[in-house]
Amino acid sequence: MDKSSVYFSPNTPLPIVQLISNVLQMTVVDDPSRYLGLPTIWGRSKRKALAFVKDAVKKKVDGWKQSTLSQTGKETLIKAVASAIPAYTMSCFKFLVSTCNEINSMLSDFWWGNSTSTGIHWKSWEYLGLSKNDGGLGFRNLQNFNDALLAKQAKRGSSPSWLWSSLLVGRSLIQNGAMWNVGNGRLVNLWSDCWIPVLPPSPLNLDKGRLNTPVSSLINWSCNCWDLSSIDADLSPLQSSKIRAIPLLADHFQDKLI
Repeated sequence: MDKSSVYFSPNTPLPIVQLISNVLQMTVVDDPSRYLGLPTIWGRSKRKALAFVKDAVKKKVDGWKQSTLSQTGKETLIKAVASAIPAYTMSCFKFLVSTCNEINSMLSDFWWGNSTSTGIHWKSWEYLGLSKNDGGLGFRNLQNFNDALLAKQAKRGSSPSWLWSSLLVGRSLIQNGAMWNVGNGRLVNLWSDCWIPVLPPSPLNLDKGRLNTPVSSLINWSCNCWDLSSIDADLSPLQSSKIRAIPLLADHFQDKLI
């Protein structure tokens, strides 16, 4: 138990803290630090949560700036070290585009600059990310790298953990019971999506779903009313009355999955 510790919410009463820590025989800590390189506690801000990755890259790059490096040396450090720093975290979380851009900016400054300035950026970082056959240097596109790592994790889902399997079951239940709240009808498939407010939610006609006809084709915005003449034959009296009862507010209102 020497390596174990326990962390409590700041709102936990002191007697409870003392009781539980005594029972567990663990030291109470104010900062649970990190586990497997990741922060144990994540705040609401994704930007702040991922700041430690950006700081780690910056620390490395700042250390390299003190040395006189050839472009070959810089290329090796960027590919082998700097681009590898966020790899583990990227395999767990989807990074913000802004965080990827900030890391790219630091690496670009390092590539073009020297110990005293960031230099002139003769080519964009996107161009340098092209393969060498296409004129670039093959530097990683961090957003694509992030997506690839997450996709690799998903591919391992053939034997997912109990927790992940449980979450997938919950997601399936939500998706099966979800229904579209029609705004302007442009995002909703008339035939294959659940959008008519009946219980249980069910699509109008899955066989016709491939037609990809939007619900907006039934809306006459000149009178803010439904025109069901084209699908009357496919509707029951209940479905027809439920559709006509859906309020039409304005063409700029978006459809929402609820």
